[in-house]
Amino acid sequence: PTTTTKKGTREQDEPKYGYYRDYYGCIHKVLSSYDVLYHADCTYYCPTFPITRTVRDGHTCLTILDKRAQERQYISTKLCRKGRCFRGLCMPTGYVQKCTIPNSSPRIPRRNSYGRYE
Repeated sequence: PTTTTKKGTREQDEPKYGYYRDYYGCIHKVLSSYDVLYHADCTYYCPTFPITRTVRDGHTCLTILDKRAQERQYISTKLCRKGRCFRGLCMPTGYVQKCTIPNSSPRIPRRNSYGRYE
């Protein structure tokens, strides 16, 4: 008798980002790198005014690299491509850094001296 196993089931169940809720109740998708939260994409949702909004241009964002580009698939530390938000899209800058998927929590990320979430 032959048996088949589902390949990649764990990959499908693994989240691609965490969430945080800001002071205004808006929900952002985030990734963490070196103890700082970054936008995982350049949009966020505000339930008070049911609309998807875009992050201001120039904010730093991270996107997880494709599994094929990473050596180990199931470790907690991932590789992310760094980018800058531009018109709601995370445009890559060419830099790659380690990142993690934070636990979903309502905490607010730290702001730098310019008032940006980085």
